Amino acid sequence: LYMSIISLFEPLQSYYLTEQMIKKGSDTVDVNWNHQADLLYVILTTALTMANTNHVIELSKMITEAHTLIHNEQYLYEKTELHFIEGLLLYLQKNYESAQKKIQESLYIFEILNSKHLAKLYQKRWQHFLDNYNHF
Repeated sequence: LYMSIISLFEPLQSYYLTEQMIKKGSDTVDVNWNHQADLLYVILTTALTMANTNHVIELSKMITEAHTLIHNEQYLYEKTELHFIEGLLLYLQKNYESAQKKIQESLYIFEILNSKHLAKLYQKRWQHFLDNYNHF
C-alpha cells in the first residue's frame, strides 16, 4: 500500500516512514525477493524525493540503504537509477563535474539497453531536479 501512495506524503514524512519500513523489514528483507524488490523501490523513490527537496543527509542515508539491498545482477535498472541518484547527491554537494558524469552515464546505459522511454524519463527527472535546484 505504501508503495502506491508514497508520493502523497510530505518529503520528510515519506523519509521517516521509509526509515521505519527499513527497520521493521530488516528481519525479512533477505528472505523474500519480492519484499526486497519492493523495499528497494520505496528506498529509491524516497531518495529521489530527498534529492528533489535538497535533503542531503536523508538522501545519503537512502543511498546507503539502497547499496545494501542491491547485491546481485538482477537489479540492472535499480543500479542505474541509484547511479543517477548518486549524481544528484554530487550535484547537491556542488561537485558539478562528477555529478554531470554520473547523470550522463545513467542516461547512456538506458540508451544502450534500447530503453529510449527510460532515457527520456530520466532526462526529464534531471531537468526537474535542475529546475528545483535553482529555487533552493
